[in-house]
Parts: sequence; C-alpha cells; structure tokens
Amino acid sequence: MSESSVDEAKRNETARGFTLVEAIIASLIVTITVGMLYAAIMSMQSAIVLSADSMEAQTLAFDEALVLFHMPYEDLLDQPATATRTVPPTCGLFPQGGTIRTSVLQGSNVCDIIVRVDWTHRALGGSVSAFESYSVQRYNTLRP
Repeated sequence: MSESSVDEAKRNETARGFTLVEAIIASLIVTITVGMLYAAIMSMQSAIVLSADSMEAQTLAFDEALVLFHMPYEDLLDQPATATRTVPPTCGLFPQGGTIRTSVLQGSNVCDIIVRVDWTHRALGGSVSAFESYSVQRYNTLRP
C-alpha cells in the first residue's frame, strides 16, 4: 500500500462530520440561549415601562402637593381631611387609569400634606398595583 493511500484512509476515518445527536444538542443549546435572551429583553422592557409610570406618578404627586402647599393657610384648613380623584385622562402614561389621594392633616400651626398616586401596572405575569407618595409640611407663618 502506498503512503498516500494510508493517509487518505486515516483522513476518511476521522472526517465523519456531525452526527444527528450532536446536531440535536447544538440546536437545543441555541434554542435555550435565544429563549433566555428573549426573556431578558422582555423583563427589561417591563422594567422600563414601570420606571416611566413611576416617574409620572411621582410628578403627579409632587404637582398635587405643590398646589395644596401654595394655597393660603386658611384655605388649606378648609380642605377635606382626605380626598380622592381619578388621574386625568390627559396623563398619557396611565391608560388603565389610577387615583390621586390627598390628605391634609392639621396640627397646631402646621399642616401635613400627603399625596399618594395609585395605579395598575401591567407586567408580564399580570397586573401589579403600584403607588408613589409625596409629603410636605406647611407652616402657618402668619400667626395672629
């Protein structure tokens, strides 16, 4: 036998290619990797939407607290202890709605203003109730 035919026979023995089991395992690994990547992307998107909703709720709570804070002190005393209203429909980040709850707690020469915004966040696994709150104290600087 010539030397070239021996080398060719060895090469034919080792150059078998992929077996069916190797191809199935490789496709399974690729499928699992793509599935994990998709789940990570969807989770990040949900976190971004929740963060945007949270920022919008903080802004609404802050704005409502400032409206009450800048009222004359006598008018602030006339406010109901608690009030609830719905989030305005012009608020683009709450398409499913929400509520704004305000509380004015009166003390001696001070009022605590507490604002809480509740909304429903739609997550991957269903709906999640979330809220943001903001509080500030208003002192009576014009005491008699």
